[in-house]
Amino acid sequence: MTILEEFLENTYATAGIIHPHQITIQELSRQLNVWLHYKPVGSRALEATSGMYSMFLDDRLPSDQQRLDFLHELSPSQACRQSDDHASGIYQDARN
Repeated sequence: MTILEEFLENTYATAGIIHPHQITIQELSRQLNVWLHYKPVGSRALEATSGMYSMFLDDRLPSDQQRLDFLHELSPSQACRQSDDHASGIYQDARN
């Protein structure tokens, strides 16, 4: 298993995502506490205040592209901050 695969597996497990059908924009954002906003703007994520994350997804895009944008914007560092210390430790290990 690669470091990225291990990180994702642990992040999903920490967030209570154990079944493939749970890997949706809505479920991931809920479990990782990311506020979603669908607007006619380019997709982007931001940390509004420390520990408070929002993501804008372009509502003009088809759902498949929105999902790709969501997964692209959901950076490992953001997911780590939303999950427990174990997942954060794995991310730190991967960076070193």
